[in-house]
Amino acid sequence: EDGIRDRDVTGVQTCALPIYVLETNPPFSIWMYAPAVAMSRLTGLRAESWVDISFIALAAASLWWCGRFLRVAGAPMSAWTGVFAFAVLALLPAACFGEREHLALILVLPPLAVAVARAAGASFSWSAIVFVGGLTALLLCIKPHFGLAVAAAAATGALLRRTWRPLFAPEHLIAGALFAAYAASTFALYPAYWDDVMPVLRLLYLPMRAPFRFMLHGRMAVTLAFIVVVAAMVVVITKAERRAASPPRLVALAAAAGFFGAAVI
Repeated sequence: EDGIRDRDVTGVQTCALPIYVLETNPPFSIWMYAPAVAMSRLTGLRAESWVDISFIALAAASLWWCGRFLRVAGAPMSAWTGVFAFAVLALLPAACFGEREHLALILVLPPLAVAVARAAGASFSWSAIVFVGGLTALLLCIKPHFGLAVAAAAATGALLRRTWRPLFAPEHLIAGALFAAYAASTFALYPAYWDDVMPVLRLLYLPMRAPFRFMLHGRMAVTLAFIVVVAAMVVVITKAERRAASPPRLVALAAAAGFFGAAVI
């Protein structure tokens, strides 16, 4: 069948509209793979292969834009840094390749490069602002709490420049508006997600929350330790070298702390 109509599944009545995908995650989790499915139908190549191709291409494009934005900030990215970063984006995810967190990492890098440039007092054209705002909006659509990384980076820029302007940069306002439009559209386009799926998720997931102290074990503890060690290194080096407190280092550290907060959430 093309869909399920008014079928009772384990006592839960589905909506009257056809259901093509049953997914516990928000609708963007499906939208992000739709282009690969469309290309598969056009070319005959498996959708999984198109996911691999698209993520590798996106990683390369993301680093290219990072290079452009960092040049504006006066902190150009060397060729070796670009090669190493591409290896991290293409190889390090391993079994997580092509998942939402992988895409989030690829998308967030140009906005973080712009945050570095903002912290250095640089300005951008409206085309670049709209582009970065769109990337940040996609990041929020994947998981809204990933926005903590961008917020922490912007807050660092505000502290370095001693002004609130980096927090209210136009790309952030554009991202917020686009994400609000997406969130509102889910109520109109996917009412079954809110009426049927969300109540079940609340019933299953909320009682399973672990005590906070258990979140600081294993990988979470390693991540927190890494951030603390890097922060200590920045503080120590800053005393010997003023340049250690430059925007690239501090913005990257703040973004790592923001992502740690998202991991805890």
